[in-house]
Amino acid sequence: MWSSVGFALHSAAIHQGSRYPFAWEPGIAAALTALGGPDAFDTVVRRGFSTNLDDFHRTRREITANYPGSSAQQFTREPFSYNPIHTTPLIGGIDDLFLSPCVPAIEVRSTVYGIAYSGIERWREAFTHDVGQLFEQYVGRHLRLVEGAEVVHEIEYGPRKSRMKSVDWFLVLPHVVLLIECKAMMPRRDMQEGIGSLAEMHDRLEKPLKQINRSAAAVVGQSEEMHVIPADRPMVGLVVTLGNFDLANAPDVRELYTTANVPTAFIGIDLLEQIVTAPADELDALFADAPNQLTGPGVLAGDGWELTLSENAVLEEAWSSIPLIKFIDGYREAAEGSAAPPA
Repeated sequence: MWSSVGFALHSAAIHQGSRYPFAWEPGIAAALTALGGPDAFDTVVRRGFSTNLDDFHRTRREITANYPGSSAQQFTREPFSYNPIHTTPLIGGIDDLFLSPCVPAIEVRSTVYGIAYSGIERWREAFTHDVGQLFEQYVGRHLRLVEGAEVVHEIEYGPRKSRMKSVDWFLVLPHVVLLIECKAMMPRRDMQEGIGSLAEMHDRLEKPLKQINRSAAAVVGQSEEMHVIPADRPMVGLVVTLGNFDLANAPDVRELYTTANVPTAFIGIDLLEQIVTAPADELDALFADAPNQLTGPGVLAGDGWELTLSENAVLEEAWSSIPLIKFIDGYREAAEGSAAPPA
């Protein structure tokens, strides 16, 4: 429902202007019905996409006041700070209407980032734990799209009294093994705003590098539980993140952290969603050649990969399950056939 309402809200704002409520055209009534009706649509918009002018100003003042330094220094940083428009793109209290100062922010609010920020704000650590579990399984679903590859989930290994866990996933290809660690994390505000040192902005990137090193060593050492992972071929590490950490593969940034013992790249989930659609032999050749692609000790650039991509079955299934998309597809099919459009 969230994504459907956001999609409809964004589309309507583009075509009808940034004021809400909209003057819905008669032809839209059926689409609103598919979303639970005008009242249900309005409830989601008001609860999830809007704020009032006073609260908007209060939030901005609080964010600016959190910066260290003098009032003048805070004022200098204020234009680059987090903007509440990203979480409440509609602002009310203006002539009894809601206005959207930045219509594209509605689209951002409708994405997984909007959902994640809302959940974190409401449920804190419990929500991030659940997201982490779901994200790990989501990555696994995509890895299984690689035809002919063997996908192995996290392995517990080591002495009984001090068991350890491997990376979340292994993708075994004919000439290389991918060690994949999932992190449902997004760049924090200080990173997005350019505040603080690189070490402070990337402090969460150290843990997955150490995890990949431990898992690679366990594969080479062939502990009893690791016999299912071939040790006769090179290994490559991929840290898959929910948000994109654009600087994480910069050699000068990676110098601040543990050196990866195998070629390792940080990639966003959006890139993984693409590369798993490539033929398995292309993936195999690309990552088997990873030692020749290093830009620094253990640093594999997470871009510039030339692969033949195709449709992603997981994304196609998810897209077609969105209520509004199901309605549009049904309407299109009815219009092209002899049946009457859905009521």
